[in-house]
Amino acid sequence: MKRSEPKLARAFQKDPQDEDFLARFNNALVPFEQANYQDLPESYPCIYIVGTPRSGTTLASQLLSFHLDVGYVSNLVAAFWQAPVTGLRLAKKLLPANAETSYASTFGRTQGPHEPHEFGYFWSQMLGYNDMQQREPAFEDSINWQNVCRVLINMTHSVAKPLVFKPFLLSYHITRTVQMLPKSIFVRITRDPLDNALSILKMRRKYARSLEQWVSLKPKEYPQLKDMSPFEQIAGQVHFLNKMLDAQLQQLEAANYLNVPYERLCDEPRAVIADIQTRLAMHGSEVTAFNVPARFDTVRYQDRQSDDYQCLAQAFNMYKS
Repeated sequence: MKRSEPKLARAFQKDPQDEDFLARFNNALVPFEQANYQDLPESYPCIYIVGTPRSGTTLASQLLSFHLDVGYVSNLVAAFWQAPVTGLRLAKKLLPANAETSYASTFGRTQGPHEPHEFGYFWSQMLGYNDMQQREPAFEDSINWQNVCRVLINMTHSVAKPLVFKPFLLSYHITRTVQMLPKSIFVRITRDPLDNALSILKMRRKYARSLEQWVSLKPKEYPQLKDMSPFEQIAGQVHFLNKMLDAQLQQLEAANYLNVPYERLCDEPRAVIADIQTRLAMHGSEVTAFNVPARFDTVRYQDRQSDDYQCLAQAFNMYKS
């Protein structure tokens, strides 16, 4: 399935020749990958970091990937989206075991083969999405959940430990994921809605080609939002995605869900890690933490009098009940 890609600023565009090479390489690996899959139990939890775009999910993925004894999808692994077990085994062989993160990223993109990756091509393929638009509820039944489970379980067994993902598209299918994989743990990052919206606005200006270009997840209300102003679109994107996440996560048991405000992620990363360890232990996985930073600098937008802030604040008023 070919994804519909957004029109990005030149600095963020992918090389078409590289993309074609990797697509053909992955197609060639599929028979080899699938021949090695086994029918295995769900022995290890998967940890899914979710939230609205620009809420702090990349920082959370770096924290968990480099300070918990878990597996994760690196930029190297992400090149093998149709052969993820192959990618994980190659990463284990090729990447240094003591690699450190820079905590740097540019609109969710990290640099270096060892840094975390959101694995977008993999999730698009596994869930049957060619874009970022939330589907109608009936779409969920068209997903091959047995295959999703089989691949994810084989991935965890290949590293013999829990596995961390930052899967935007899986945000639409949280409750079904827990039904199919009961050891799943969703770590939801929340951020002040206006700070969140200001960060998406910045992303549109620098990452996309124009302020009018939509970026990242599209809630089911997108058809109504797409003809509004950019400020109204972004406020609606944050509001409706948070509403969608709230509706699903409130159905989960405590062992399957952890809410982490962005400020707490930055101010108390050790406490956040400890909370995740507790949930992993509930699912039978005792995981060691190491070298956890004491804190991170919190990014806040201080200029509450700026035109951008005022326009977004007014736009959010549309969604107050």
